[in-house]
Amino acid sequence: MTRHLPAAFLAASAVGGLSNMTGVFFDTSWHRSFGRDTFFIWPHLCIFIGAFVVGVACFAAVITASAGWAAAYGGPVLRWRFLRLPTGFAIACIGILVALSAGPIDAYWHWLYGKDVLIWSFPHLLLHYGGAVAASGLLHRSLFVLAHYTQVPETRTADFYPLLVSLFLPVIFVAGVRAHLIVTS
Repeated sequence: MTRHLPAAFLAASAVGGLSNMTGVFFDTSWHRSFGRDTFFIWPHLCIFIGAFVVGVACFAAVITASAGWAAAYGGPVLRWRFLRLPTGFAIACIGILVALSAGPIDAYWHWLYGKDVLIWSFPHLLLHYGGAVAASGLLHRSLFVLAHYTQVPETRTADFYPLLVSLFLPVIFVAGVRAHLIVTS
């Protein structure tokens, strides 16, 4: 049962990520259709519920690894005091904490400055940055899981292929920004 933990946490993260991205796309159309309104609208709830689900899955991975099931994760598991940190999930945890911190900062920002004119405010950039960090951590984890089932442990290097594929992340991020600019212009 414990060997299925990484896959279960990745599946939960995929569901949370789907909710998150649905909220992001829905948020744009919501603001264009209804204008700027309260923080507690459906798209925002989808974004933060999705981030919460991803966060619970990633923190559960750290907790189960620290509770003695680190071997189930394979690959690099960092140690910090009593914690065992499966690398991809640990990176995603950091990203989730950053993304979730954007919510209260955004509420304060709106209280301080009023409603945003553009999406490029500090709290929104913080949210996007946290999401990108979380996604890169989950990408690392997902790629390792794929290598885990396709190669024998004696012949694989745990971080080579995820590192190789992660070199394409800047290209993916630039393509995403350009696609966003094309859609919004």
